[in-house]
Amino acid sequence: MKELLVIVPTRNRPENSIEFYNSFKEVTDPNFTDLIFCLDDDDVQYPRIDGVLYSVNHRMRMNGTLNKVAVEYAPYYKYTAFLGDDHRTRTSGWDRKLTEAAGDFGITHGNDLTHDPNGSDLPTAVVMTSNIIMELGYMSPPEFKHLYLDVFWREMGKKLNVFGYYSDIIIEHLHPQVSKNEWDAGYVECNSQEIYDLDGEAWKKYTEGPRFQNDFEKLKRLQDRIHNVTTTNKN
Repeated sequence: MKELLVIVPTRNRPENSIEFYNSFKEVTDPNFTDLIFCLDDDDVQYPRIDGVLYSVNHRMRMNGTLNKVAVEYAPYYKYTAFLGDDHRTRTSGWDRKLTEAAGDFGITHGNDLTHDPNGSDLPTAVVMTSNIIMELGYMSPPEFKHLYLDVFWREMGKKLNVFGYYSDIIIEHLHPQVSKNEWDAGYVECNSQEIYDLDGEAWKKYTEGPRFQNDFEKLKRLQDRIHNVTTTNKN
């Protein structure tokens, strides 16, 4: 059984799936890591790549699709990762390095060369232990559509003291905001003021209400149980 599942939602970008895979296969251990592309059933036809998994569902926007697939597969992999179809893995062995850093309970990410090449802590691509997903019932709060997922992973990981950033592990983000890509219809839609407002308000309600603290306490109890088991086994 492989240990890491990399989830990549993609829409209207079949060429990105090929480019993503070509980068991915060069630096990823195929005996350790599976890749799954998540497609919408109303989308253009995507090529099927040997050895790659595919999940096709009705359109739920990026976070809805990510949560559905993450929850479905989490019991079968110790680790789950999210990467966008515009990320490119550049560092050999990135998958084993980030999962080793995550350990039995953790959230880790590398350097996306986008937000701050000198030390960003915003995980636009992320690796986490699947027990976090199974405990919460989602990988990111379901009220988000596209934005604030990375903010959630960072803030929850930091509050639990299990958030790791590794600047020497490169997962480049080819985003048009830094002139690394063209502003296609998908980028325009997902970075619209409407989405910023909707997801910004969702984040505000999530953090200012009881849910963030409730999720933290739930994960803290899991963290303590894992620590107690690990300590007992060592003794």
